[in-house]
Amino acid sequence: MPPARYNANEVARRVGRLTDEYDDVTVVTEREEPQDQFDELRQHAEEGYLGGAYCWTVRSGSGSDGRDRQQNEDCEDARKERKRVLLGMGCERDSWCPPGGGVDGYDPAQPGSGERFEETARRTVREETGIECEPTECVFVHWAVVGDPNSDDEVHLAYVVFDAEYRDGSVAIEPEQLNGAAWFAELPPNLHYFAQRRADQWPV
Repeated sequence: MPPARYNANEVARRVGRLTDEYDDVTVVTEREEPQDQFDELRQHAEEGYLGGAYCWTVRSGSGSDGRDRQQNEDCEDARKERKRVLLGMGCERDSWCPPGGGVDGYDPAQPGSGERFEETARRTVREETGIECEPTECVFVHWAVVGDPNSDDEVHLAYVVFDAEYRDGSVAIEPEQLNGAAWFAELPPNLHYFAQRRADQWPV
């Protein structure tokens, strides 16, 4: 029996759609070390786990993190002009990441089913942080290939990062998903890999 490549065709189809529709999408394919928990990951893939989508959401003006609110009143005009990015810290992380989450509704028996990555990004940012945003550009795709330590089987997953514009809302985190979320004018030092992909272009 040939090795199983869970999600491989679906990830290829969806990533191909992104690279066709958006300019300058960086796709990084990374083969991860075989995992002892591969059977659990395989089961998730068989149940429809495909990856996730995240938004690097930017807004102008105040309404930022507490450090900015503590600045001198003389800085008020300058603060209003500074752009800020929304970052969250997950319950199982010690780094700041663009908010987002897993694709919903994908059925491996029905290719193309479930949310598009843009729909996932909008929904999960709203659910995790209370912020409404609109993806504008797809900037980065992390295509993970996870191997089975006991065979040549693989699970393919796609994690997509969008640039996004703020639309509405105030930060109100979902405690089961995030330890915290804030608008940052200056990026914190402990950034997740997905945030690092945008850090070299900040501030804008």
